[in-house]
Amino acid sequence: EKISSIDSEVSFSQRKSTRLPGTSLLKLGRGKKAKGGTGANTPWVLLHLLECMVLQVRCTWFMTPVALEALRKKVLDEMQERQQQGMLTKGDSLRAEMCFVEMYTQMDKVSDALATANKALQMESDLTNTEKSFGAIPMILYYIAKIQQERGNLVEAKETLKKLKKYGTKYELADLIYLKLIVLSQQIGFDFERDYEHINVAAGYKKVVIIAVEKGSNTEDDTGTETTESSADVGDDNEKGNSPAVIEWAWFVEKHTVGFRAEFHPSDTSKSTVIIQTTSKAETEGKFHIGEFRPEAETRGKIHLVWDNTFSRLRSKDIQYRVSPAHLKTEVLT
Repeated sequence: EKISSIDSEVSFSQRKSTRLPGTSLLKLGRGKKAKGGTGANTPWVLLHLLECMVLQVRCTWFMTPVALEALRKKVLDEMQERQQQGMLTKGDSLRAEMCFVEMYTQMDKVSDALATANKALQMESDLTNTEKSFGAIPMILYYIAKIQQERGNLVEAKETLKKLKKYGTKYELADLIYLKLIVLSQQIGFDFERDYEHINVAAGYKKVVIIAVEKGSNTEDDTGTETTESSADVGDDNEKGNSPAVIEWAWFVEKHTVGFRAEFHPSDTSKSTVIIQTTSKAETEGKFHIGEFRPEAETRGKIHLVWDNTFSRLRSKDIQYRVSPAHLKTEVLT
């Protein structure tokens, strides 16, 4: 309360010269007016404090969710007040949202963190070059990648980091992000090898991963196609004979292109095969694909994930894929 009511006539140079022990304070506040600033040039002291707390000292990690929410609401109240007075810039709004993303993560409100992050990214086109040079967008992309990594969406996290790296290092937050970026990249590399399965689809052939919606056993495919079978034993539900609530898959082809389709084959032969998802060969290169199947109650059958390389005469295709829940096991039959 005391800090947020500091007289706005305190100069930026005075504020930037104030350093906390063990920190290298950010160059917060880029307004040109030092004393008696008005409008958008008026310093927003609470925002500067919040950035220091969240990004540098990281003392918000020691705050309770109730205290974090109270702080967030106070910042929101000041945002509204500054907007009414014509003192709120797009850059300041973005920087506040950046802090909110991290605070939501600390409150275990991951969905809110992602929603706030995606909302903030849409503000980029309205920023001035000076506002862009602060680096709020790269920091938000880092937060998104971190959440994706923690959720097990490793390929998505890798793609987000690629976007982040395009911003280079010529922004104020670069030093704060750099080490985090190295650590996260290493984690994704390790987790990727651990959590994703690899299959090779030979030129002129198909390869199929079969997932049983009930407890299954290895089967032979009378079409001559190589198969992999995975039993979707989703926790206690499947042990009781119940269908899993949802089965998900994710995959990408490392180079070139490959065709793909996902089908559900009901155990009840009176019912038709359901085409869940199809992807043409022209749509696959360099892209990450996800899909899911939500069986109705008492549904039994098998999901076929089919990678089609029959159009290729020379090149085999390497596929990285994952079926979730994460504890599901797959086995390549030879």
